[in-house]
Amino acid sequence: MKFCIYYINLDRSPERRAFMDRQLSRLNFPYSRVAAVDGRDLNMRNLSAFAVPARVEEWKHLLTPNAIACSMSHRKAYAAALADGVDVALILEDDIAFLPSFEAVVQQAVGRSRMQDVCLLYFHGPDKTFLRDQATHLNGGFGIYRAKTSWGAYAAGAYLIQRDTIKRLHDHVFPVHTTADSWGTFCRDGVINGLSAVLPLPTADAPFASGIGYGRFPRLKNMLTRSPLGQRLLSLVRTHLKPIPHGYRITDEQPESI
Repeated sequence: MKFCIYYINLDRSPERRAFMDRQLSRLNFPYSRVAAVDGRDLNMRNLSAFAVPARVEEWKHLLTPNAIACSMSHRKAYAAALADGVDVALILEDDIAFLPSFEAVVQQAVGRSRMQDVCLLYFHGPDKTFLRDQATHLNGGFGIYRAKTSWGAYAAGAYLIQRDTIKRLHDHVFPVHTTADSWGTFCRDGVINGLSAVLPLPTADAPFASGIGYGRFPRLKNMLTRSPLGQRLLSLVRTHLKPIPHGYRITDEQPESI
């Protein structure tokens, strides 16, 4: 089985590239950098060339130029995986830190998740619900659990996908009509079969501020990330703030229908 890791990184973020290269070079996996599409370079006056204008207008608080660029960047990762002929890919964003368990967990999880699921190795925020039924148990107390629902804020920071799903996502996401982590939408549209996750998570947040452009105070964050000093300030603040727990529960409930 051919496996490769693809991490997405902006050319103007060399510190993140160095951070990811340091982490990945310690692992026994092939990996490749995907040069991210930069939201600053998108010509929003020619929106129809790369996105669905009606959807962008409807979801303008989410489909910012940076979020559109993020979706296009994930599609570039899918294209690279297809061109390389991989059977399974791990797609990473460049603000994900690996915990000590990461390599062993990935080694076990590759090929063991459901064929058409997206298998998350990272999500953000609390209150996620996963199902005990039909869990795949891994060594070290880890397991692969199906999400009760694919809807909700999970993120696209780190996820495993197999080749057929890569192809469907690649064909579906362009022109951009939703965010890269709209797993509920992708499941509803039949692009993926469901969402699962490795639990406990083998990843954590790296000390970088998100550059996507939604969330709290996006304009201030975008302004700060335009300078090295601002980037250092955001990293310092994020490092010293109490992190939001990546909470979840595992239940005997049944999955929600789409």
